[in-house]
Amino acid sequence: MSECLKKLLFELRVTAHEGDAEVVQAMQTFAGYASECKMALVQQDYDKISELMNKNFDLRRKIFGDEVIGAKNLEMIKIARSQGCPAKFSGSGGTIIGMYRNWEELRRLAKTYREHGFNFAQVAIEGQKPGIESLDLPQMSANSPLFREIR
Repeated sequence: MSECLKKLLFELRVTAHEGDAEVVQAMQTFAGYASECKMALVQQDYDKISELMNKNFDLRRKIFGDEVIGAKNLEMIKIARSQGCPAKFSGSGGTIIGMYRNWEELRRLAKTYREHGFNFAQVAIEGQKPGIESLDLPQMSANSPLFREIR
């Protein structure tokens, strides 16, 4: 995480603590997104999850602005959305997570991200079959050493 982002997150916490209405509302909205997403996951409502992922990033962008979000982060989101795939930060920036609907979308996403100089990995949900081996994508699950190191 960049020093600029660390400072901004600290300032955001102070502003929220002081009761800034816009920041407090945004934090409540993020919490609502998380609750809605949990229900959507249980119900396997992937359209709702997609909608919430995009809303999450859009609100973060509104709060922080494009300069703080950064050109490379915006580019990663733009690539996913240009292909109809939802995407959001997986944490504080530098890495995004997205969803795809079929193997052709996955192939296209992997190719496009690599053409733009980005790494691309498919994250497997524990208990599900891994993706397409022919794409030569790193496979990660919650039990993989790479995933634990990234956390």
